[in-house]
Amino acid sequence: MNFNENLLEKFKDGALNYKSEKELCAALGLTRDFEKKALKEGLKALEGQGEILLNKNKKYVSVEAVGAKRGVLSGNERGFAFFVPDDKSGDLFIPHSSLNGAMHGDCVLCVKVTGKRGSTDEGEVAAVLKRGYDSVVGTYDSRARFGFVQPDDRRFDGDVFVTGKNSLKAKDGDKVVVKITKYPSRGKSAEGRIEEILGREGDDGMEELSI
Repeated sequence: MNFNENLLEKFKDGALNYKSEKELCAALGLTRDFEKKALKEGLKALEGQGEILLNKNKKYVSVEAVGAKRGVLSGNERGFAFFVPDDKSGDLFIPHSSLNGAMHGDCVLCVKVTGKRGSTDEGEVAAVLKRGYDSVVGTYDSRARFGFVQPDDRRFDGDVFVTGKNSLKAKDGDKVVVKITKYPSRGKSAEGRIEEILGREGDDGMEELSI
C-alpha cells in the first residue's frame, strides 16, 4: 500500500477527519520536509479524486464522513441549479448562494442540507471536481473599456466579464466564443477571453453556427 492509499484508509477509518494540514503532520508523526511535502501532494491528489474535502474551517475530512456525493450540476436561468447524483439517489435543489462558484455542467461533490424552510431535498456544492465547459457561445455586450458575454445557453447563470484587451475588438451585439479564464467565485462573475467572433446576431445562418 503506497502513501496515498494508506492516507485514504486512515481518513475512511475516521482517524484523520477534521484535522488541518499541520494537525495531520502531528497525528502522522511527519517532521521532515520531504514527508510534509508528500502529505501536501497526497492531500491534493485525494481532493482531486473526490475522496476527501477541505471544509470551510480548513479541516480535511472524508466524503463519507459528511455524506457528500458525486454528480453533475444542471443550471437554470433563474440562478439556481439541480444536482444530479451519479448514484441516481434523487436530485437536489441548489440555491444560488450554495453553488460556491460551480456552474452548469460541472462535476461536483454535493452535501445534503436542510433548507431555510425545512426542505429536505436541498444541497450545497462542497467541491468542484471537474469543469463541464471551458468556453461558451454568447452575445457580446460592449462597454467603454470592457464588456460582458451573455451565454446563449441560459442554464449558465451570469455573464462572462471580458477586459478590453481580451475582447478581440468585438462590437456590441456580436456573436462570440469566449474562453473562460477564471471561473466564478462567491460574489464575482466568471472572466474570459474572446477567441472567435462568429458574426452579428441575426445574420443569416448565425443561430445554426452558434449551436
